[in-house]
Amino acid sequence: MKKLYDKQEIAPLLDKFMTGVSTADEEQVLEQYFLTHEVSKEWRVYKEMFALFNNGEVDIEMDAE
Repeated sequence: MKKLYDKQEIAPLLDKFMTGVSTADEEQVLEQYFLTHEVSKEWRVYKEMFALFNNGEVDIEMDAE
């Protein structure tokens, strides 16, 4: 059974994501949260962003160093 997250748990993960230091597992948690929860007005842009990622409309390439 997957853990259900609340806004207080998602906020630090979102901060990590936006600063580029989140793990793949944390990003998966964020994706699932934003795809399955109603969010406040301040987070609607993130809901839209994760929906675009999920639909394959945004391709993120990481530079290999």
